[in-house]
Amino acid sequence: MIIPNVKRALFKAKLTACQTNLSRIATGLEAYRTDHEGIYPVDLSQLLPGGYISKIPKCPVANADTYSSGYTVTSELKAFTVRCKGSNHTNLGLEPDEPFFDLQGGLQPK
Repeated sequence: MIIPNVKRALFKAKLTACQTNLSRIATGLEAYRTDHEGIYPVDLSQLLPGGYISKIPKCPVANADTYSSGYTVTSELKAFTVRCKGSNHTNLGLEPDEPFFDLQGGLQPK
């Protein structure tokens, strides 16, 4: 009985770390937009040279960069969504490609 609770707590801690990664990426995207006349980058790698983020983080469950492939930006580069791409957090009841961060709702699910 203790083992399942420990596993669930570990998965929740990794989800929290993933959500923190998404928030840090969103902060970097906002800083980029401020410096680039109100537009977002085409891909997350553009955040690195300007120091907006020091590196593209890895999802702690997947142990891989799941965010670059989960980043989308509108054609006019005025809005974005960045997701943890894949089924990394479904064991906690999340849908594939969750959690995510977008301009309308912020970090989802809350």
